[in-house]
Amino acid sequence: CPFRGGSAASASAAKEEALDPRNMMPALPQTPAPQQGRALSKDRETSTIPKADEGGNWVYPSPQQFYHALLRKNKEADAGAMDAVVQVHNVTNERTWHQILD
Repeated sequence: CPFRGGSAASASAAKEEALDPRNMMPALPQTPAPQQGRALSKDRETSTIPKADEGGNWVYPSPQQFYHALLRKNKEADAGAMDAVVQVHNVTNERTWHQILD
């Protein structure tokens, strides 16, 4: 999730990475990581959640991008689980959005 704000330490760390102004996140590569061990899907799914400022809807990360995001955050990442992890991520966001609308 994009986050605007935070501590000075997180602000200085963010300056080291180029952020995409559309979502305030660094660009996530679609290339395999050296330690990945298997190919991951690069397919992305369009959300039903609208973007507030630009029009259109958010686009969820691919399993490959999600894997890179976990590595960037120094989290354990199992390439074999990424399809399921991304599916749970997307479904959780969609259900939450629909609860907000209800």
